[in-house]
Amino acid sequence: MKWNVGTKIATGFGLALTIFVVVGAVSYRGTIHLIEASNWRGHSYQVLAQLAQPLSLLRDVELGNRSYYLSDQAHFLEESRIAADQIDPILRELRSLIIDNPSQQQRLTALESLIKTRLDYARETVEIYRTQGQKAAIERIRNDKNKVMNDEIGNLVAQMQSEEEGLLKQRTEEAGANARNAKSTIVLGMLAALVRAI
Repeated sequence: MKWNVGTKIATGFGLALTIFVVVGAVSYRGTIHLIEASNWRGHSYQVLAQLAQPLSLLRDVELGNRSYYLSDQAHFLEESRIAADQIDPILRELRSLIIDNPSQQQRLTALESLIKTRLDYARETVEIYRTQGQKAAIERIRNDKNKVMNDEIGNLVAQMQSEEEGLLKQRTEEAGANARNAKSTIVLGMLAALVRAI
């Protein structure tokens, strides 16, 4: 069957238009994937930022208490209490951020228990200072139990950070792969459409 010039032109532009539609769809899908990947990366950075805070606040609690034992000035104890009060809201926010990750939820439950034990230990030490004096309180914070608790908390936080950093790396690689695929499809599709149109 012989095609006339009008049919050939219409068919050529129809094919070119089809290629443009396909390229547009792929571009749209690629853009959606990039946005999702970007959101997940932001989520990972948020989790990592939240994970760093309890350790910092626990150090503030310890520093405030030690300053109190050495100086007997109540404002150091108040600073310690303020730092301790900030930990629970941060842990609640962290739990909501990792709600989709069962292994991280499990670690967080263990972390919450360790932090509660550590804060209870700090409160008990303050009471010992008040009832038995400076020497007894300082002796208590120097013992191995204090160091073991701090090490356990630090190790658990490090495990959670390591998993989140692994997820961040994976999400970054996926975003890069999606971007490369979308770019290749757009370039090849545009070339194909241009060749077809010519």
